[in-house]
Amino acid sequence: MIEHRRDRGFTLLETLIVLVIFSMLYAALWAGVRYGLRFWDHQRTDIRQIEEMRSVEATLRRLIAHADPGSFVHGLPLVCQPDRFSFVTSMKGDGTLSDMPVLVAIGRDLNHRLVVRWQPFVDAVPLTGPEAMRESVLVDGIHAINFSYASLTGEWQGSCLRGLGPTAVKVLIQSEDRAIVWPIIEQEIFLR
Repeated sequence: MIEHRRDRGFTLLETLIVLVIFSMLYAALWAGVRYGLRFWDHQRTDIRQIEEMRSVEATLRRLIAHADPGSFVHGLPLVCQPDRFSFVTSMKGDGTLSDMPVLVAIGRDLNHRLVVRWQPFVDAVPLTGPEAMRESVLVDGIHAINFSYASLTGEWQGSCLRGLGPTAVKVLIQSEDRAIVWPIIEQEIFLR
């Protein structure tokens, strides 16, 4: 009688072949999962940057739109420079500071951050002295910020005349990361 060895189970060679096939499938599957996780993380970072840009853009638009351009009679502290813009505006939406006039300065600090410095604006100097400027960091990693100002004739200039505030402001923000492209913010000033 002939005895069949196959009835006893798998041979060592068959088991090793199955283990190699499973290892290759696992490696391929893990590479796909890792690629998917990296792509998901990259998308999440992009979405966060876009949300940050939109938030900064909305803040700058809101502040600039309500800027008081001043007049010859009542000269307000207005600084229109290519790298910074200081003006009086109203801060809205805070509840406690609703419609309160504030002196705002927008620019880039030495740490490459886009900052907004502000303090309550009063026409007369208080007896206790002026209140210290508060600083809010809008975003990090700013290479440069450039302001342009529209004159009454509609021409864009790097500064504005004292006593004649701009009718619109254009803001160009350049990130240190060249892959991030900020939109050009062009905002009219709503004259009161």
